[in-house]
Amino acid sequence: MLPNSEWILLAVLAVILLKPEDIPVVARFLAKAIRQVQQFLKNIDLLEIEKHLEDSSHESSPKKHPFHVSPPKSKSQPVKD
Repeated sequence: MLPNSEWILLAVLAVILLKPEDIPVVARFLAKAIRQVQQFLKNIDLLEIEKHLEDSSHESSPKKHPFHVSPPKSKSQPVKD
């Protein structure tokens, strides 16, 4: 994040370089771009979480944890920790 003095400098430069009519248009564009980037990052996070959940579901298969399921054709129950 920028310090307050740099934000003030950017605001002064925006007023000097842009016409007063253009400032709301630029502000709306920046707000829309920031919202889109935040939504994109949120979607990436969800995709990473889903990928992690899929990986963890594969790890819980009986081949990976043989002591948590009963042997095939067995009359005994699975061993509980």
